[in-house]
Amino acid sequence: MTKRISKLFSIVLVICMIVSMVPATVFAADAPSKLYLKPNSNWVKDGARFAAYFFGNGETWVDAVATGDGYYEVAVPAGYPSVIFCRMSPSATANNWANKWNQTSDLTIPTDGTNCYTVAEGAWDKGAGSWSTYTVAPVETEPVVTEPIVTEPVVTEPAVVDYYLFGFINGANYGCEEDWENLGEYKFVDGKLTATFEADSYIAIKTGDNANWFMTETYVQDTTATFINTSEGTTEKMFVPGGVEITFTLVVNEDGTLTLSYTKAEVPTEPEVSEPEECLHDYDDGVVTTEPTCLGTGVKLYTCSKCGDVYEEEIPANGHDYTLTVVAPTCENNGYTIHACNNCTYSYNDTPVNPIGHDYSTVVTDPTCTEGGYTTYTCANCGNVYNWNFTDATGHNYVGGVCSNCGLAEDGYDPDYYLFGFINGANYGCEEDWENLGQYKFVDGKLTATFEADSYVAIKTGDNANWFMTETYVQDTTATFINTSEGTTEKMFVPGGVEVSFTLVVNADGTLTLSYTKAEVEVPSEPEECQHNFVGGYCTECGEADPNYIYIKYYLFGYINGVDYGQGYDAETTGYFRLHPSGEANTFSCTFNFTEDSYVAVKTGDNSKWYMTDGYQEGATSVTLYDTTTLGENADKLMIPGGYKVLVTLVVNGDGTMTLSYENLESLTPAVCEHPGHDQRGYCTVCHEVVEHTYVDGVCSVCGLVDSSTPSEPVEPSEPEEPAANGYVQVTDIADITAGG
Repeated sequence: MTKRISKLFSIVLVICMIVSMVPATVFAADAPSKLYLKPNSNWVKDGARFAAYFFGNGETWVDAVATGDGYYEVAVPAGYPSVIFCRMSPSATANNWANKWNQTSDLTIPTDGTNCYTVAEGAWDKGAGSWSTYTVAPVETEPVVTEPIVTEPVVTEPAVVDYYLFGFINGANYGCEEDWENLGEYKFVDGKLTATFEADSYIAIKTGDNANWFMTETYVQDTTATFINTSEGTTEKMFVPGGVEITFTLVVNEDGTLTLSYTKAEVPTEPEVSEPEECLHDYDDGVVTTEPTCLGTGVKLYTCSKCGDVYEEEIPANGHDYTLTVVAPTCENNGYTIHACNNCTYSYNDTPVNPIGHDYSTVVTDPTCTEGGYTTYTCANCGNVYNWNFTDATGHNYVGGVCSNCGLAEDGYDPDYYLFGFINGANYGCEEDWENLGQYKFVDGKLTATFEADSYVAIKTGDNANWFMTETYVQDTTATFINTSEGTTEKMFVPGGVEVSFTLVVNADGTLTLSYTKAEVEVPSEPEECQHNFVGGYCTECGEADPNYIYIKYYLFGYINGVDYGQGYDAETTGYFRLHPSGEANTFSCTFNFTEDSYVAVKTGDNSKWYMTDGYQEGATSVTLYDTTTLGENADKLMIPGGYKVLVTLVVNGDGTMTLSYENLESLTPAVCEHPGHDQRGYCTVCHEVVEHTYVDGVCSVCGLVDSSTPSEPVEPSEPEEPAANGYVQVTDIADITAGG
């Protein structure tokens, strides 16, 4: 009797161990059955569709369906605590991470009554967002007035719900955990089910649509138990013995609970036999007839050596012996820990870890004239690569027959070429006359002309888009001309009073070669020789030019049109306000636009000599300039009022002084920028005017000049030469001045 009690106690212990090891699925009772997504303006671009990825109890994808008012509805599968809303490619119907465009962060499904996640405006991947409560607006329809129709009442039968047993049946999960979708063979018919289990089992009930699961509040070993919907937190099962036919009866109660009871089939009993004389048994050490398993008990058989009596002893179940394997999360898949039994095939997963998500670095490929641009995204974790943010090719931007972006020559570009410069004592086709093309046009690379006076020429195209000048002043009969966009600003000397034949060659490198020959002229009889008195490059007696004279370039400097030119931090340059020989001995002049009141003086082209007034002379239109080395603190400038086109004239006197005067020609209407190439002060390198620019986002749309009114970091000027006591740079001898026109 003691052995049988011991056996029964062992069976109870084994059952308790088995029950404790049976996994139970817990569902959030307050989780909503539907979630809603409100995407921002970024997410709805390009015809994107939407889906939701649920995880934390396995993983599954669910399509999002538009509600018609900018929201998307997602049905929540039972048992999932977490979700990621995803923006999907419209060109693919399958929901997976390969077809995902953008995603939210990992979100916990709320249980506080909220059900709608709104993506923050401007966000893309894993941006900010918030939960709120959303109710689908009812569709308002016009009431339809119809005549009442009298019909017999229709009596409908209540919907029939199928119920199935599930649980830990015959030593394995059946209809739950990894086998949860299985309904199986244990179906109730009219509330009845008869079955025989091979081994002790632990059961619960679910509906045929797998939507409602019913379990007990506590572990039940009675033959009758109440089963409650798992949405109310029930997680236990009912014990059913194995090896005997069981008849189950299922009752659906009015409160939604289920009552399950069972009876075991009668087992025939052995006929009673009169007890023989009691044997003093001598049992052997026993033989194991059934080996124990992880969940099932074993049997050991003992036999009496005297009478042959036998009895069985239960061997406890071994229990599972797990080996743990950790699977790391990837960019798109969860990580988890696998518990695999070393003695049987049972295993389960737990400790889920969310996907780490892609970590993309970007490389921008800029568009070219013929190829579009794009951004390449490369994941540092998994190596996934894709291109996005495509931009169109820029297309060629031809300026003067050459693409300013890539340098490609424009097909069919064959411009006409014209001479311009200081011709016959006046500006021709440049400065204030820059729009003039005039008569000096090359035909098949040839041009014959006679200038009345010595002239200084350069070349421009017939569309006025490209101007070509020499790098230095040229007195030879052949010179190379370079596009002024590369900084060339000088001209070629051509003698006056003789017929000149020009030849123009367009070189492959974009430069031009100009050469000329003079016609044979009859040499007149020698007049009485003049005893020349050359002053400033001209004879004071006959006006003949001194062939040995080194022509000096003279430039205005000072505070001109609101900016320092050739002084202060700009002291090492000469600027653009050059005075040209006027045709009269020792006289230089040029017309300038003064947009603001300006204060000017004169310097030589090599910056070696500066000439200023001796003190400020208010209201003067003509002043005497002195070498600044002879002036002290009284060194000053000539004031020229702004708002006028002004003719400025400089006369070099024989005593080392100069006379600087000006004449207002007309009121100034600022020109509009029509040329490429302006310096940072806005002074045009082509027409030499200060103009009004057409700024778009701070940059002139014609010449590319940056708006000086746009704030920027100040540029620290280089240190100028140590000034003399009068505040101006000391100058040296004039003997080394470079020749110029």
